Amino acid sequence: MNMTIAERVKFLRKQEGLTQEQLAQALFISDAAISHIENGTRKPSKGIAMKLAERYKKNQPNLLFLCYFCSFFVILFQNFTFL
Repeated sequence: MNMTIAERVKFLRKQEGLTQEQLAQALFISDAAISHIENGTRKPSKGIAMKLAERYKKNQPNLLFLCYFCSFFVILFQNFTFL
């Protein structure tokens, strides 16, 4: 099954038996940020993507890849100047 990042984050959080608030506390971010990510209303920032990737790299190698991939493009386009 192909899951979105939002679905994967929610699945992995629930698999750990954590609430959004508990995961947010563990990552030192707001529970609203986790909620937005899981609902798909926002993509994880570079920093949050790295924290999620680090936390779940053993459980979900594809999440690690997707988070680093997304982070790469965030960095690329933040530093890119259109002529």
